[in-house]
Amino acid sequence: MPKFELNYINRQKIIKALPELFDHLKKSKTRIIIAFNEFQELAGYEEDKAEAYVRTIMQDCPEITFIFSGSKKIDDEVYEMVWEDILEENKSVSREHEYLLPRLQWKVLIAIAKEEFVKAPLSREFANKHGLSASSSIARAIKALLDKGLIIQSQGLGLRVYNVFVLKNLQKLY
Repeated sequence: MPKFELNYINRQKIIKALPELFDHLKKSKTRIIIAFNEFQELAGYEEDKAEAYVRTIMQDCPEITFIFSGSKKIDDEVYEMVWEDILEENKSVSREHEYLLPRLQWKVLIAIAKEEFVKAPLSREFANKHGLSASSSIARAIKALLDKGLIIQSQGLGLRVYNVFVLKNLQKLY
C-alpha cells in the first residue's frame, strides 16, 4: 500500500500546501483512505487554528475516508463533529431502507434500532411498544431482515441492526 509521511521543516509551508494535496487526491479514481496518527498534535502548533484549518479542508473531501488515531482523548467537540459528519455521510443509506423495504419490515427495523438489542422480538410488550402487528407477521419481517443482512443475532444480546451507522441514524431520525 502506498504510504507517505510528512515531517516538518517549515510547518507553515506544509499547512498552506494541504489544500492542493487534497484537491489532487480528490480527483483520483482510486478509493483513498488517509490515517492520521496523533492528529491532536495539530492543536499544539503555533500557527493559528491549524487543527480547525485541516478539519475544514477534510470536510471538503467526502470522497476520501479519514481515520484518526492517537494516544490522547480527542476533544469532545472534535469527536462530535467527526461523528456527526460520519452519520451525515451515511444518512442516505439509512433513509434508503424506508423506500426499499415493505412497511412492516421498515417498522421492525426502526423498532430494533430504537431498542439497540432485542432479546424478545416476538413478545407482546415489544409489539405494543412499537405499534407492530401480530407476532407471526413480526417473525416473517425479522426473517426477511435477517436474510437481507440488515439485522443480525448478537451472542446473548439479541437482535440488532447490523450497520452501526444505519443504527445510529435510525435512532437519531426516529
